Amino acid sequence: MDNVAQGRYILRLSSVGYQTWHSPAFELTNTQRVGLSEPK
Repeated sequence: MDNVAQGRYILRLSSVGYQTWHSPAFELTNTQRVGLSEPK
């Protein structure tokens, strides 16, 4: 992902008919690169 400001984040995923999921809190710095993958 590009253009994400550094800081503390929590991800929230939700979809109709499914339970909402919250990630643990995590911090991004300007030296990190963010990648997302499908949960297994």
